[in-house]
Amino acid sequence: MSSIFDNMSNKDKCQKFTPVDMVQKKLDLAGYTTNLTGKRVLENSFGSGNMLLEIVRRYIKNCLNQSIPLIEDTARQYLYPDTEGIQKAFVRDDQYYIKISDECKEDDTVKDFYKQINLGGEIHRLDYLLMSMIGMNSKMMDRPEVSQKIGQAIEMLRAKRNIMG
Repeated sequence: MSSIFDNMSNKDKCQKFTPVDMVQKKLDLAGYTTNLTGKRVLENSFGSGNMLLEIVRRYIKNCLNQSIPLIEDTARQYLYPDTEGIQKAFVRDDQYYIKISDECKEDDTVKDFYKQINLGGEIHRLDYLLMSMIGMNSKMMDRPEVSQKIGQAIEMLRAKRNIMG
């Protein structure tokens, strides 16, 4: 398993990840700014982790602002939003499922967090495929027949995802 944040083959897979400033704007427009406790988020990908990382940062900061204890001290190094430790907590396996890293697999708080937001769910795997296909399609604009077929497959996957979500 490799880190989902250090995958150098992304360019070969036609993947393009959402920049942090765009992620922040999307979440602002979606109203994911205050009173986040108990809200559910259907995150559209888990490519570079920018979207999930910002969702987690906002959720944790919201809980801290409301004095809601969320993270045990032992797990803070992995899940606290102002550190990069969260990038070490989760990896993507050979089947593209998100897993808890070996470094964190015995940490109950990390395991609870993983379970609570269903990071190992099929929908995150489907999102990864969907985002890869969107990236591939953007590279095929000079081949309209191929782009159209990929676009149709993307729409079918989006429909399946919406049913799952």
